[in-house]
Amino acid sequence: MTATIAASGPLSPCTDKDPTKPDCTLQSTDSTELGFTVRHTGTGRNGTLTIEVTNPDGTAAQSITESKVEADAPRPKLLDTDADGRDELLIPLTVGPGGTEYAVYHATGTEFTRAGEFTTATITSTSDGYTVTAATVPGHTYTFWTYDSDKLIPLLTAEVTNTECAITKAPNLSRTGFTTLSAAQSHFCADPAITN
Repeated sequence: MTATIAASGPLSPCTDKDPTKPDCTLQSTDSTELGFTVRHTGTGRNGTLTIEVTNPDGTAAQSITESKVEADAPRPKLLDTDADGRDELLIPLTVGPGGTEYAVYHATGTEFTRAGEFTTATITSTSDGYTVTAATVPGHTYTFWTYDSDKLIPLLTAEVTNTECAITKAPNLSRTGFTTLSAAQSHFCADPAITN
């Protein structure tokens, strides 16, 4: 089913799942207390999402526009993906068998910078400050990410089969502080993001 998106009336919180009211509002729970007004235009896979970010006093802080957003994609959300006390802005673009593809906006000060994209079924953060995405197609894979100069960088990917966990990709192992794959595997495969 393809929805046609239009705005009307007062906006509900983005946590409301009513697909007939895609425009919504978000409120950060971090120290910035920023507000977000989300508006959709367009249909099918060619939707455009515009987010107006406001300061606690109601003044404009930033305007964000994301194009090629599926009309039926879930609503944006705020989540502290790197355990630094600041919410990141996650904008769903499309939904597929491997999960939801998100545009990730990293928070720096009161500004949000588009850091990259990932596709995931779940998103968590670690005590080390990494972002963890999980996909179930194919298998169960967990990718650990970090932010570097407001860019989303994949560190490594672990695959879990039955009770075995192995790192299958490590494009940026050196950024983890581990010099060997076996040491990194012992650490990351024991992370609660995988074991819980």
